[in-house]
Amino acid sequence: TVDKAAESLLAEVFEIDMYANHRQHIEENSNLVRKIRKNIDGTRSMHYHVGKSLTVLDKRLFELWYSWKKINASNTGSTYIVGFVPLSEYSGRKFEEKEDYKSGKSTGIYIIEAIAPNVCRVTRIQHVDLNITGLPTKALKILAKGQLAEANMLQEKFRRNAKKVDEEVQQMLVERMKQGVKL
Repeated sequence: TVDKAAESLLAEVFEIDMYANHRQHIEENSNLVRKIRKNIDGTRSMHYHVGKSLTVLDKRLFELWYSWKKINASNTGSTYIVGFVPLSEYSGRKFEEKEDYKSGKSTGIYIIEAIAPNVCRVTRIQHVDLNITGLPTKALKILAKGQLAEANMLQEKFRRNAKKVDEEVQQMLVERMKQGVKL
């Protein structure tokens, strides 16, 4: 769980065009490309064109199509789904600029479920294809460790007093029980 309102965490996950994210990209990837197009065709879609540095000499270009949707689950409140796929899945306009790196692909989904007003559950499933054959196991472990660090970062960034969080969750559970909602 993350000690943050589901709506706020949706913004944290989906709104990547922030100064802090830009600075982090520069620190981790130097001057590699990072372009974002928002509100594609008047929808909640976004296109993300980003270079990632795997090693000093090995770079990957990821072009992603992001979108999100709110689902109102009757027994739990709001749930937000954020999904992303390779931009090649999008039938419209793509980025015309092509950097001189190998292409990587990533597909994923975040499921953000409201538990209490300031508490949510996050499920993240992601597949990344770095377009590398024969990658050593040690390198794969290093890359996987970075992906797992993101989940811990969200929890740490929004950590609040555990007693307060437990109290909020218990209050929501009591409210649901009073309403006769199946748990």
